[in-house]
Amino acid sequence: MRLVADSACDIKELRGMVFKAVPLTISTDNEEFCDDGQLDIHRMLDILEKHKGRSYTACPGIDAWLEAFGDDDEIFVVTITAGMSGTYNSAMAARAVYLEEHPQAKVRVIDSKSTGPQMRIILEQLQQMIEEGKKFEEIDGAIDAYMQKTRLFCSLKSLHNLAQNGRVSKVVASAAEVLGISVIGTASSHGTLEAIGKCRGDKKLLVKLQALLDDAGYEGGKLRICHVENEALADKIADMIKQATIKPLDKMTLKANIKSTSKIFLQWKKLDRVSGYAIYRYDSGKQRYEKIKTVSTQETSYTDSKLKSGKTYYYKIVPYRSITYTNAGNLCKVVNGSSSNIAKCITKPGKPVIKAKRLGRRIKVKIKKVSGASGYKVYLRKGKKGRYKVVKTYKGNRTRTYKSRKLKRKKMYYVKVRAYKTYQSKKYFGKYSKTKKVKISKK
Repeated sequence: MRLVADSACDIKELRGMVFKAVPLTISTDNEEFCDDGQLDIHRMLDILEKHKGRSYTACPGIDAWLEAFGDDDEIFVVTITAGMSGTYNSAMAARAVYLEEHPQAKVRVIDSKSTGPQMRIILEQLQQMIEEGKKFEEIDGAIDAYMQKTRLFCSLKSLHNLAQNGRVSKVVASAAEVLGISVIGTASSHGTLEAIGKCRGDKKLLVKLQALLDDAGYEGGKLRICHVENEALADKIADMIKQATIKPLDKMTLKANIKSTSKIFLQWKKLDRVSGYAIYRYDSGKQRYEKIKTVSTQETSYTDSKLKSGKTYYYKIVPYRSITYTNAGNLCKVVNGSSSNIAKCITKPGKPVIKAKRLGRRIKVKIKKVSGASGYKVYLRKGKKGRYKVVKTYKGNRTRTYKSRKLKRKKMYYVKVRAYKTYQSKKYFGKYSKTKKVKISKK
């Protein structure tokens, strides 16, 4: 099989493959530059920068394509986007002529709907499938799906030539150059070059490009960087991408704190480059962690409510990143990071139900068992203005009966109870029971 492309692919050879790059032509009123192996690109750029008039591009003619096809029976052709050049149509015309002369041949002309490094990646994928021994029809069917997973981003530091060709205002181009503004663009699904942002300075450009890669779904893998006399920035971009893609989403640390009889407060630190957080709680019945809430990237806490009192709960949190492939019909992919630690916590015990009655000069208090409690404290107060004192502490979770010592005659006493749960060597108290009042008789 033979691979053919126009010179917008930025490569002149593919090792181990029969490959031919057909040159495009760039012209001014006075000069013509052919993008072949002999092109002095530095001289061309210097002339174009100083040129005051318009510049023009010309696609290869049919004869140039036919020469590149040779006499192979199976040929794949990759062209610069048909949305910006007549190259694809020229290649299709050459294909028709070639098939008339070689009716047994198979020729597929692929509109990359892009240029430069995206064309290169498509060519490299074709090469890989050929080297794997796949048949022409199999490759033909697979390459379109592969192209949907590729994406091109570009940054223009100079709008000079676009201004000279009337595509942008000369005032805008001049202002952008003075202010150091770079225009960021992408190859759309329709094959046009669309401006999607602008930024000032290389640092902001790097941040913007990384964000675009994240949104496009890049999680490592093949990537090609092309530059025009800006190797230093290209190296910075390469280093940034390597660091960002090697490093996975950071593992989170989750903390859980007791809030009430029915609530637990969860807290974590915000991570960069995430779309949100998924919160999981262990379900003892199903014996697995179940997602209970998804919160946005701005959130750093969550209160889990409507819980049972005096119970132990287990939580974990997983950061995630949502990625949308715009070239694949806005297909959305979710990439999960590492799960956090397991955070254990309890809810406070419930409110006790008590009964109190007088036994001579004593008070008898019956405390109904509170689910999940580790023990109880009994509080007693003499008169309305007295202070409550702890008169008894019980350990263990069962129904209790408290009998006071002998109390003073003709006095009103108030009694109440709280349940507590011991967690990490500390007592956590629930709400007080209803207060019961008992008057000691005169006798």
